[in-house]
Amino acid sequence: MVDVDPKATEEMARLLAIMNGTTPPPQTSGGKKAPLTENSSNADAMKVILERFYSATDQAITSPDVAITPELHDAITTSRTPKGVQIGNWTIDVNVVNEKLKTYDVNNVRTGETIAKELLLYEAAHALVKLLNRGIAINTPRVREVLALEEAFMKHRNDAVQFRRKMRNRTLKESVLAVAEDRYAQARDQALRVRDHLRRLNEELG
Repeated sequence: MVDVDPKATEEMARLLAIMNGTTPPPQTSGGKKAPLTENSSNADAMKVILERFYSATDQAITSPDVAITPELHDAITTSRTPKGVQIGNWTIDVNVVNEKLKTYDVNNVRTGETIAKELLLYEAAHALVKLLNRGIAINTPRVREVLALEEAFMKHRNDAVQFRRKMRNRTLKESVLAVAEDRYAQARDQALRVRDHLRRLNEELG
């Protein structure tokens, strides 16, 4: 069994409590200010804690008692960039189109290649990066599912925008406006269902 610094274990327990919305255990570090607080960024805090936890001993990473899951690996290798975030070998760059719209590009850190561009859903970009970091090829069914959901969301969203514009055209007949309102509601609901599906898929990936 690997001996781990009690301070690292204490910090891990505090972070998990904060992330789970419960009261963290009292700090016992001799009255010194805690390096992390409830206001810390979850992603950055998790990275710091995990790095300390697994560097507590030279054997920590290779010990059979410590399981490095894909979720832990992603947390350890996540860092901020000027344009977004880097997770392992991939970055997610944020493009601000306007105050209401952002898009996301997925790029390979080593080659600079953009594997997906102007995705509307961050969940799609995040799920794609998780899969690619785990060695899943771009032409596999799971990756194609993510991209297909993103494409479906884009279609339904664009349809909703089109019908909403028509609804605001008061020069049209009342019957035409009623049809546009009905089509808008359908497209909006379809877009929300696709987004929820993609969010669940992303959560399942850890």
